[in-house]
Amino acid sequence: MSNAVPFSSNTRVMSFSDLSEDVLDQILRRLPDFKTLAATIRTSKQLYGILDAHPKSITRKIAETACGHPGVLPAALRLVRKVIKGNLEDDETEPEDEDENEIVVPQEPPEGEMLAVPLTREEAQLLEEHGEVIRSMQDIYSRRHKDRMSSASRLTPDEALPFKRGMYRFWLFCECYAPSEDDDRDDYRYDDRQAARQRAADEFLELLPADDLFEVGAAAAFCAEMHECNYTAANAAHNHPMIPNWHLDHSCLGPGSIMEDFEKLAITQPEDSGLFWTSFERAVTRLGLNQKTRDDRLADAITREVVGANDSCDRCHAVRGIDLWGATNWPLIRGFISLFEFTTLLPGHLPRNDIETTPLLQRLGSEHYFRGTCRAEADEIITKLMEEMIETDVDGGGTWTRDGWYCLDCVRELFKERLWRWWYAKKREGGAPEMENCWYGYNCRTMLHRRLHASKLNHLCVPTRGEL
Repeated sequence: MSNAVPFSSNTRVMSFSDLSEDVLDQILRRLPDFKTLAATIRTSKQLYGILDAHPKSITRKIAETACGHPGVLPAALRLVRKVIKGNLEDDETEPEDEDENEIVVPQEPPEGEMLAVPLTREEAQLLEEHGEVIRSMQDIYSRRHKDRMSSASRLTPDEALPFKRGMYRFWLFCECYAPSEDDDRDDYRYDDRQAARQRAADEFLELLPADDLFEVGAAAAFCAEMHECNYTAANAAHNHPMIPNWHLDHSCLGPGSIMEDFEKLAITQPEDSGLFWTSFERAVTRLGLNQKTRDDRLADAITREVVGANDSCDRCHAVRGIDLWGATNWPLIRGFISLFEFTTLLPGHLPRNDIETTPLLQRLGSEHYFRGTCRAEADEIITKLMEEMIETDVDGGGTWTRDGWYCLDCVRELFKERLWRWWYAKKREGGAPEMENCWYGYNCRTMLHRRLHASKLNHLCVPTRGEL
């Protein structure tokens, strides 16, 4: 028998007017974002009055939520105010108005002054946009450096704080000291301008306490790591081997550019060298630490403990810990092996047979990169490829399973062993006609210089003559 009290016409429903101002104030403080705050206060004059009575404390609380932590807000505010200031200067300054002798890059106001200035609507919007970028990067960082089995961040509060704070400060560094698009190396003032920018960059990092300095260094190192992965993924569409990008300098690309490239499967090439690592080295040298201590502090600046640090590859049994690949992190592997490299792992002379490699790359999704395909579609393509290759029927195939974890070397062996078989099956599924097998199979040399031979016979097969 139910104990519920029946609803009657005399039952009084509580409304906002029944709640105390303290309760309403706490409700507003706990709203997830400024858009929700704006919508909420439009529903009630009473709520609007609460915000009007406590604008600083309520907006500050929501700002802390937007950037992820109260301890991060000063750094986040310093960044957004620099960005807004820079945009205004760009809009208002005409080239002829620029001071011909102005080569000094000014320092921004310190973080300690940030909370004293009321938050504007434009700053609030930018805080939320930047907060989304940092949260997305934290998820990726966690999967690569904390817990490979979770797509959402598993950083502890003590790890998330230095990650966010380091990222915001590094982003600010890039906004202040990244090379200007207007800088002309042939301009006689270029060297003076660059030297002044380097001095200001040095001062920026020298003002940080040692722990904070290593936080920023760890954030910069992760941005560099992501940039290299973006470079590998973006080159997936090009039918040529990876060319070493010897002139590339990661230290002027902040989280905004890095994450935009990651989402668009693109790559931003810096116009000029950055300054971060030179300034970082100078700041760390002043601490008087030996090399091992420096390396350890940089490595431990964010992550305190790695989940599965001693896990081994299910195929070769080498201990690889976080650097193992499986069902939850297949999408990230495109940053370590490009789609074009996949085709180089075909057996024999097949990698040079464009009758096979061109449609294979199209099937793998490389043509999507030219059209700016969204990351979700690319993630689905590569995850499905890995799952289907693992399930491809191969006599004596053995150790590969969908829930297994494999090192990068073994993943390459998987492609060598099964990609050509997978591709043969996909061609048949797609309605391609059965063709007579070439006697020399994937080791055939004729297919490389006689396109008619390459297109008339099947070379996705084991040789029955010649070199086996």
